[in-house]
Order: sequence, then structure tokens, then C-alpha cells
Amino acid sequence: MKTDVSPIMKTPPLLLLAALAFWGWESGLPWIGAALGIVLESARLVKVRWDFSDADFRRILTFCTLFAFAATLYVFAASQEAGGGFHGAPNKVGFAMAVSTLKTSTTFFQWLPIFLFLFVAAQTFSTREKIPLTAISIISRWRSRQDQKRGDAPAGRGVNVTYPYFIVCLFSAGIHTNAGGYSFFWGQCVLIFWALWRFRSRRAGIRVWALALAGVLAIGYLGLLLEAGAMLAIGTFISTLTKNQIIAGAVTFAVCLLLWIFEWVSEFETATWAQVLSYASVTTHAQSFAKGLLSVKDAVYYISAIFLGLFLTARSLESLRWRS
Repeated sequence: MKTDVSPIMKTPPLLLLAALAFWGWESGLPWIGAALGIVLESARLVKVRWDFSDADFRRILTFCTLFAFAATLYVFAASQEAGGGFHGAPNKVGFAMAVSTLKTSTTFFQWLPIFLFLFVAAQTFSTREKIPLTAISIISRWRSRQDQKRGDAPAGRGVNVTYPYFIVCLFSAGIHTNAGGYSFFWGQCVLIFWALWRFRSRRAGIRVWALALAGVLAIGYLGLLLEAGAMLAIGTFISTLTKNQIIAGAVTFAVCLLLWIFEWVSEFETATWAQVLSYASVTTHAQSFAKGLLSVKDAVYYISAIFLGLFLTARSLESLRWRS
């Protein structure tokens, strides 16, 4: 088997503890998050290690998958029982199923750090610094078997899952009730700053690097505000076209979804109309902000969408006033 000589991407000390504590705080499970983080970080002090084989890692990952599946079924059943079950009028049954499905999917993604904890802990307390890809990916396992049939030595590649787990914690922390505060954004900024610290350029000073990262975060936040403002302006205008707020919400969701996926058209078609649809997509103009680049044309696009939505809203309200 070929030896994997690629560098090990391992999280710095206490980063996983901070990420799990942050996830627990945002998810309403602070003690669970702190406990999981302490267990993982204790591997830096506890020298006991286990020699897990590829098959052992596969079994642990299978157990985590089954645990996630069982927990998801339990949440779905508990939510529908709390709502009175799926019986009654067809519209009430449909609404109850929609609420149960939404709650179940939200809980599944919110609890991902719990579901994957045992797998990450297995790598943390194992004698290996990396988990072999053959224990995670079916494709890697198939390629390894093909190499063995041809008489070639398997690649033997692996991955340290601490950074992917860190990303999962940030993702799951974002799935929470919006309280209107800024704790999630600034907490995420601090954790990302911490995670990227070891990869900073040594050619520039710490002050320059910190200012550059702060500028990127500020520009990204500005792009988020402009994109949200454009969506809100469009939704406000649509809500003035009907008295039924359910219809207004559904139409707004459909329009915003179309504006989100218009960019995909240009990947399959190069005609002029496809380029126009791609330019109208909100994701097309969000890319520069996501990279930390302040683009005037993208800012003008969002500001124009905001003013257009508010202008149409004002005209629609004025029309309603004249009709009444």
C-alpha cells in the first residue's frame, strides 16, 4: 500500500471545544456542546490510544448513520403526536405533515455534531492521524479493489476529520431560532479567524493580516445585507398584490427561488437569454462579496433591486388607496 504523505490538517488546541460550545449555545444545548468538546480536547492530555482498523471505522460510521436515522424517526413521530396526529380534515393533515417534516429536517441538521461525534472521537483517540478514505467513501473502496485486481498498490489516502467536523458545527449552529441578534455572526467570525490563524501568510504582519480578514468579513456582511434587502423589497411588493398572506408567502418563495437558481442556466446554455437570466440571479452578484471583493456593479444591482421593489410597493399601495 502506498503511504499517504500529504500534510495533516488538524485543528489547533481548544478550537473544537469552542466550536461545540458555540453550537450548543446557539442550539439551546450548551452543556451537551461543552461536554462533547471537553471529551475531544482531552485527547491532547490523555495518551491512551486504540488501534482501529478500516473495518472498525466503517462500523462506527454505520452506527452513527443508524443512530441519526433512528433519532430522525423519533423526532418525526414525536412531533406528529404533539400536533394531534395525522387525522382529521385533509387540509389539517397536510399542514400537520408539513410541520412535522420541517421540524424533523431542522432537528436532523441541528443535531449533526451529536450524530458524528463518535466517529470524530474514534479518530481522535486512535493511533492514526487520519481516517482512510476507504472507510468513508464507497468510491474509494471500489478504486482500491480495482487497484488490487490489477496488482497495483492501493493509494492508502486518508483525511483528518477535525476540520470537516468544525465546519459541520458552524453549519449546525446556524440552524436556530432567529432572535434578531448578532451573536451568531460575530461568534462565527471569531471561530473562522481562529481556524485560519495558523494558515496566515508570514510575509505580512499580524496587524495587516487581521485588518485584511476583518475587511473580508465586513464586505461579506455588507453583501448579505444587500441581498437580504433585495429579497425583502421583492417580498414586500408581492404582499401588496393579495390579501392572502399564505399566497403572498408562497409566491415570494417561488420568485426568490427562481432568482437564486437562474445562475445555473448559464452552465448548460451559452445563448444571450441564458446570460441575461444568469445576470439577474442574486447568487451571481453575491460571489464577489463572498470573496471579499467590493464590486460596484454588484452593489448597484442590489441597490437597484431594493429601490425597484420599494417603488413598486409604493405604487401598489397608492393604487389600493384609490380603489378603496
